[in-house]
Amino acid sequence: MYTFVKGAPNWVEPLNENFAEVAALAGAAVPASEKGAAGGVATLDSDGKLAQMPTAEDVGAAALVATTALEVGTDLDALTTPGTYLIPNNNVAATLLHAPAAKAGKVIVSDVTSTGTYIKQTVQVYNEADVYTRIKQTSGDWPDWTYHGVLSGSNANGSWMKHPDGTMECWGRSNWNAPASGGVTVSLPQLFAPGEKPVVTIQLPWTYTSATAYVGAVTNAVFGYGVFSGGAVAGALTVSWRAIGRWK
Repeated sequence: MYTFVKGAPNWVEPLNENFAEVAALAGAAVPASEKGAAGGVATLDSDGKLAQMPTAEDVGAAALVATTALEVGTDLDALTTPGTYLIPNNNVAATLLHAPAAKAGKVIVSDVTSTGTYIKQTVQVYNEADVYTRIKQTSGDWPDWTYHGVLSGSNANGSWMKHPDGTMECWGRSNWNAPASGGVTVSLPQLFAPGEKPVVTIQLPWTYTSATAYVGAVTNAVFGYGVFSGGAVAGALTVSWRAIGRWK
């Protein structure tokens, strides 16, 4: 923008340049009718923040704080309205239909696409790291829940740990009672995936340095093994075993 100096010659041409610059700026300006209007340009408030902020409902978000307590016998399959729902205690949780766990927590229902095409449910268990999710099309059926964490447990056959990536570890002890022929069959504490043959390892007590353990037939449910020393069946002892494979 040209600044005029009193008495300066040739002032007409700079004046025309100023007019042209002002016209260009005016042409680039946002019309007042488009400011803060739908399809126009958002405006700022007195704090310099957007005055036309979308609501959580506008973008399909759900509140982080549970606002609605689920009643006894609620069917989670019918819970499709976006929001956060409280599972107040384990007693109520035990009555819920199609719930992934009978534990207190909350259910977050969200619109994945913001168009209502896909609905997602997330169950978060209180005081634990357990999280379950599932997604479905609005007109479709709910699939099985996906667990995002490590499942573990034990029973008379041993202990097990299931990882989210599908890996499972099983371990335990077995008594080798020096059978006259054949070997010992061990039942696994959890079934591996159908057709899966886990990798089984046998560990002998450190006192049996001259003995060797052999793994026999392996299925997703059982495995066999034998212990020999110098070509003969070893005496009675307790062995430790571990099996690693896929559970899904």
